[in-house]
Amino acid sequence: MRSLLLYPALLTLVAVGCGGPATVNRSDLERQTRELLEKSTGRQALPVTCPEPLKVEVGATTRCRMDDLPNRQRLGIAVKITKVTDDDNFRIHIKADQLTDIK
Repeated sequence: MRSLLLYPALLTLVAVGCGGPATVNRSDLERQTRELLEKSTGRQALPVTCPEPLKVEVGATTRCRMDDLPNRQRLGIAVKITKVTDDDNFRIHIKADQLTDIK
């Protein structure tokens, strides 16, 4: 059985997105966040849920989460756009920062 305790309490990663619209849609944001978690831990991550698309502008933030329902745990993930280039490439910074029990 997988547990969210396998993920560090504090995790900082960077992803680069390439060209596109002025927002990162939810599914792309969820996929990128999950891939970064997998890359950092070397383990398959559970699906990530983000509440909304993220505007591609420096400083834009949102909160995503990864739920482990069998173990009744939730990992909170802060997501922030840290860089946007003239050709709409962008860099995101994620930080897994809150592990809570699901009641």
